[in-house]
Amino acid sequence: PGKVVFRNAGIEIKRGEKVALVGRNGEGKTTLMRIMAGTREPTEGKAVIGHNVVPGYLSQEFAETIPPDLTVYRNAKNAWDAHGGGPEKVFRNQLGAFGFDENDVEKPAGVLSGGEKIRLAFLRLFFTAPNLLLLDEPTTHLDLDGRRLLEDALKKYKGTIFLVSHDIDFVRAVATSVLEITREGIRQFPGGYDYYCEKR
Repeated sequence: PGKVVFRNAGIEIKRGEKVALVGRNGEGKTTLMRIMAGTREPTEGKAVIGHNVVPGYLSQEFAETIPPDLTVYRNAKNAWDAHGGGPEKVFRNQLGAFGFDENDVEKPAGVLSGGEKIRLAFLRLFFTAPNLLLLDEPTTHLDLDGRRLLEDALKKYKGTIFLVSHDIDFVRAVATSVLEITREGIRQFPGGYDYYCEKR
């Protein structure tokens, strides 16, 4: 039989919260994230997404969702057009806001660095206009500039964020509350990372 990761886990995340999920490796953080994203079914019980919630999920395997043969421009434009599109100038400004200039847009996605790929994945994700971002280790391949850019974007983001990250400085900068997974269950801390450390 498979290992029970968690049972009787009741979690409520309110609109506009930026929640960091913390816990040791193997405690079920990625499993919980996948259940919330709808890419994995719970073995018992059910996960209920609120009315009018539009989730956007960025997994650790984000690169697999980006067609490597398509250019940066085409990868981004396909996502832009699929979700309503708009003027070319606005689209180009979005490319620039995510760090892609005229020299980058014609590169095939397959030759991008890890940091460039994650920026492209985020750009495509933002075009879907999710109001719940589910982010699994989003800073793993980012350089310092990319991390700052992501931090700023998430701080300004008006929707709800649920993230897993081992990057404590990033969690401290973004999270407004913390969920901790342990073998005993899930505990919620209604403050940022420093509040969580203090209460623990």
